[in-house]
Amino acid sequence: MIRKTPISRLVALVLSAGVTGAAHAGDGFYVGGGAGQASADEGPYDDQDTALSLFGGYQFNRWFALEGGYIDLGEIEPNRAGASLEADTFYVAAVGTIPVNDAFAVYGKVGVHRWNADTGLAVLGGDDSGTDATYGVGAQYRFNERFALRAELSRFELGDADVDVAQVQARFDF
Repeated sequence: MIRKTPISRLVALVLSAGVTGAAHAGDGFYVGGGAGQASADEGPYDDQDTALSLFGGYQFNRWFALEGGYIDLGEIEPNRAGASLEADTFYVAAVGTIPVNDAFAVYGKVGVHRWNADTGLAVLGGDDSGTDATYGVGAQYRFNERFALRAELSRFELGDADVDVAQVQARFDF
């Protein structure tokens, strides 16, 4: 016969509260940050670099949020003679979420971003900027109602070029 001690009951209560908390995470503001890799394979640029991001948003319900953020896309080196390309972007996106269970969800996002690129060639007008589309997919695992980890793959169109960003992100809800 197995006897339940007060400590084992307390552990079971804490674990069940964590699962219940994950199920009830929902409406409200959130912020987060991420790190990963940006890669480009356009013309002379076939390289990758570290990408860092900060984001925030409002979760209207389990299925929909609006999110905005900043991503430093790093510096991409050309595979032949030429200047490197540094870029960053600010974005706004609609995020649609499909909960798989209480803790795990998949999501897609689509939006617009304002990018700025610097080729380092001031004599050729080195800076360029524009507004283009961004979209992506991801998966999120919620540890409790206040904290989740996300894995995300996004594409940012920069004029005629595309930059793909793969990141792991931490999200904090309040």
